[in-house]
Amino acid sequence: MRQALMQRLDLVAVMVTVIIAGVVGYVGINIMSTTSQTTNLSSGDTFYNAQTNLTSGLSSFFSNLGTVFTVIVLVVIIGYLMLLRGR
Repeated sequence: MRQALMQRLDLVAVMVTVIIAGVVGYVGINIMSTTSQTTNLSSGDTFYNAQTNLTSGLSSFFSNLGTVFTVIVLVVIIGYLMLLRGR
């Protein structure tokens, strides 16, 4: 019983960590976007190149969002089944 409770608490901690990481990433991207819009950057600047690479990486991530959600759902289901098996 105690082990199952500890595993549930671990799952909650992982979910909280993922949510916090997502929020921090979102805020960071918004700050980067605002900075690049308020300054006049040319294509040779390091910050401009980094922002361009990040934007193209995010667009490819969102094109694979369905696959990411499917994997997350499967991981949660497998984790839940492992918790049930441990009882």
